[in-house]
Amino acid sequence: MLYTLAGGGTLCGVAALVLLIVSTATDFWMQYRYSGSSANQGLWRFCINHKCHAHTITVAFWDATRAFMLLAVLSCFAGIVLGLSAFTNGTKNRRVRTGGIALVLS
Repeated sequence: MLYTLAGGGTLCGVAALVLLIVSTATDFWMQYRYSGSSANQGLWRFCINHKCHAHTITVAFWDATRAFMLLAVLSCFAGIVLGLSAFTNGTKNRRVRTGGIALVLS
């Protein structure tokens, strides 16, 4: 029973990790019109008319969002590793529980 739950949780964790990486890396957090042309903005750069530029002005909420997204990716990766360790080393309730907590926190 524990292997089934750990396997399902690890599989969901892998899907969450893929989605976290894609959402952190893409430039489509905000889409809007700028001087009659389409523009979009992500965590790391903004694009106007398919020409992308790095953010030059640092705003506190963008910096905080970047930091928390990176922490979420790291926490999710740690949860997956701890979840997979349950299959390799036998049942370790503490590792599985810690992996689940890391996945929930991410």
